[in-house]
Amino acid sequence: MLDTVFVVAGYIDHSAPSYHDLPRSVSPDDHRRFTLDPWYGWGDNGTTYRLYLGATPDEPVDGMFSYLPCMPAAGEQSGFARPAVFLHPFVNPSLRMQARSSALVKAEVVSGAWRAVADSVMDAGLFFGTGLTLRSTLVSIPAISRITRSGQAMPDAVAALERSRAGR
Repeated sequence: MLDTVFVVAGYIDHSAPSYHDLPRSVSPDDHRRFTLDPWYGWGDNGTTYRLYLGATPDEPVDGMFSYLPCMPAAGEQSGFARPAVFLHPFVNPSLRMQARSSALVKAEVVSGAWRAVADSVMDAGLFFGTGLTLRSTLVSIPAISRITRSGQAMPDAVAALERSRAGR
């Protein structure tokens, strides 16, 4: 089941002495408060960690961007089935909840796999959530991306994806 598509656009290394210097654009106050401060709260063990930066519809990597499948809320108990993804060798359904990485492959192969996943999301009638907002109750909710079927303005990467789907 697809929960999140994360396309790496870059990274920033950080450590206990340097994490306070991370730009607020990549490490806002809530990220520091709920992730980094507790992480480094035990002291400096000399380890450097990596903060990965996700590609966005406004700044895609080879036409790909990070998203989570979503749909507009329909009340307190709304939900939806996540699309199933079958992309051998990138996704192995038998590895439930286990971290795994794939060997590096050509960009066009990855782009084709990304496109197949994006198509399955849209075929399921879902949208691309491309931002998260922390509510005052500290519950994270997806923000519906600007992809619509009613012609509203969309980032170039999303609009290009919609145009190419319309031409199939």
